[in-house]
Amino acid sequence: MSNESDHFSDKTIVTNILNGNIQGFAIVVKNTEKLVTHIVRKMTSNEDDQKDLVQDVYLKAYQNLSSFQFKSKLSTWIANIAYNTTINYLQKKKISIIEIEKIVDNKFRACLNFTK
Repeated sequence: MSNESDHFSDKTIVTNILNGNIQGFAIVVKNTEKLVTHIVRKMTSNEDDQKDLVQDVYLKAYQNLSSFQFKSKLSTWIANIAYNTTINYLQKKKISIIEIEKIVDNKFRACLNFTK
């Protein structure tokens, strides 16, 4: 039953944000900031880059919120944005994806299990 209530609250929060309640996004950030920070920190070591990446994740989440389809929890969707944003950053830095996947795969899976 908690999954149903989580889904309902995600839907309510997203709908409110899309209807102009921008402060509702602060709730999303508060509910997911530990998860996002954890993912980014596990994948990168530079503190400045980590801060920039976390901001980028939330900017992308906000800009693309209308595309959220409620097929997963909102926190899972944002975790995927964090993972993909960090992967893209690392690719630009010319770090091999194979190396990244070896290092991060189990840690990311553990992060996703953390949200359940």
